[in-house]
This record gives sequence, C-alpha cells and structure tokens, in this order.
Amino acid sequence: MAGLQVTSYKPYNHRTDSIEKYIFNLNGKILKGKKITIHPNYITDSDTDSNFDLAIVELEDSINDVFFPILYDKYDELGKSCIVVAFGASGFGNSLHVESLSLKLAGNNVIDSIGGALYLGNYCQLFADFDALDYKISNELGDAIPLNLEFGTCGGDSGGPLFYESNEKMYLVGILSGGGLTLENIKHFSFYGQISTFTRVSTHKIWIENTIKK
Repeated sequence: MAGLQVTSYKPYNHRTDSIEKYIFNLNGKILKGKKITIHPNYITDSDTDSNFDLAIVELEDSINDVFFPILYDKYDELGKSCIVVAFGASGFGNSLHVESLSLKLAGNNVIDSIGGALYLGNYCQLFADFDALDYKISNELGDAIPLNLEFGTCGGDSGGPLFYESNEKMYLVGILSGGGLTLENIKHFSFYGQISTFTRVSTHKIWIENTIKK
C-alpha cells in the first residue's frame, strides 16, 4: 500500500512548520509541499486539546499512483476493529526500550471510546488502548482481550492513519493525534494500557473535502 512518509521535518514553532520544510518520499519519488491548510479551530485551540488536529498539505506536483482511502462518513466507529499504520518508534509492549527505525509498520486495534469536544453535533476524537493477555489489569477502555497483532502507538506515529476495512473497501476513520500513559502504567505494565487518540474523520469530513476542492 503506497503512502507518504515525511523524510524532512524541522519545526520552528509549536503549531506547524513553514511549507518549504515539508518533503515527502513516495516510493522513491521526492515531493515538496506547496501549501498547508490547518483546521481553523486548531489555531485557536488550547495546547492540551487536539480535537481539531488536522492539516492538509498540497504538493507541488500531482501524483496518480497512490492509494487514497474513502473518507468514513458514518458515526458508528465504536467497537470496530481497525488497522493502524505508522512510521514512529517501535518495540514490544512489555518493554520500555524502543527504536526509531523509520519503518512503516501496521497492526490492529479496536475503537474503545468516542469523545472529545462536540463539533457540528458530533464528537471529535476516537480512542483505543493497548491491550495484552498477560496484563489484563492494565486495560483502560473497552474489552481487555487484545487482537492478533495488537498495535500501540509511539513517538513519531502522529499523523498516521487509522483504517477500517469493509466489503473489500478501505476507509479512513481516524488520524493519530497523540497518546498517553500514566506513571503507574509505565511502572507496572510498560506500554500496555496506553491510550491512543485519533482525530475523528467522520466529524471533519466536510472540512477535509471542502479544503481539498479549493
């Protein structure tokens, strides 16, 4: 599955970077950013709130050989098994040792909760926790039984997609915004119990489509 990987990124403030710093690698083809559009509510949102953690980058050159998922437009994500794809640090859930190898990795997780701020009548965020059979007590949300290839997110994964597959079609349901662990969890369970937060695509679908059309 083709995807865009950020290979150069040097932030100059806490919100975003200048567009010339965005360089993407698509199957060996280097692409530069032309324009970045940030969700207007993200500009005024607080530093601790990521309900509108969305930005769309227009590339200088057009591309045709890339898979583009269908934007999910339903509000029934709770309990669905999804696929997480990311490029960040990797390791094992029962160890705090991770490495930043810049590899595209994927795994499964279940959307355990929906919440965040209300926007246009719907909640803005999806949540999934990292479960393990040997650490059921670490479960924070939903069912404590992990999926095969249960996936927890780590540093550098932000911006990664959350897919839902149905009837041989791939839908984009979320975009990774961040994650959190309590000190108690780290002490006893390492990364297990971590909650990943995703910006909910269905809530922001209209804004995404309108921005792409401009």
